[in-house]
Amino acid sequence: MELSTFNHLIDKIHAKERLSAPEIAYIQHELPLVLQDLPTIRSTREYLHPTGIHISGAPARTYLAAYALILAKKAYGRPQLTGHSLYDAIENRLTIGIMRSNFEAGKPRGYYCCKVCSMGVFPLFALDCLYWIDGKRIAEEVRPLIESRDPYFTKGVPLKLLNYTLTF
Repeated sequence: MELSTFNHLIDKIHAKERLSAPEIAYIQHELPLVLQDLPTIRSTREYLHPTGIHISGAPARTYLAAYALILAKKAYGRPQLTGHSLYDAIENRLTIGIMRSNFEAGKPRGYYCCKVCSMGVFPLFALDCLYWIDGKRIAEEVRPLIESRDPYFTKGVPLKLLNYTLTF
């Protein structure tokens, strides 16, 4: 899966730059074809993050799903479901997983399956991209824990990844 355009667009959003009309069209029409097998468990083994860090296994899928949803929300320009079946399925899966981590597994709010995956979904909270979750509130609660390097959220997570996550 070739993701250089995907990473370029994430970097633009990270830098708070506006997406161009061709970039929006790419996200709405072409990117879903690239990511069509993303919801499956075997689709992605490794992801080269824009920071240059290789992420593998479940965190790779989490980052791709979270970043795809960020792109979709920016391209469609609305906080509710996008209307595209792939992006809506990604949002539903992430939302249920996040809520399950908190309610069933007893993890703190904002924690998702593991530390690296938690850093992957944090931008969704910071940018308030999940329709059914009060992301801004969770980001306000979790950001100080990440900034203070609370081991529950950050132990073993590369510093470049933490710093990139915190700047969304």
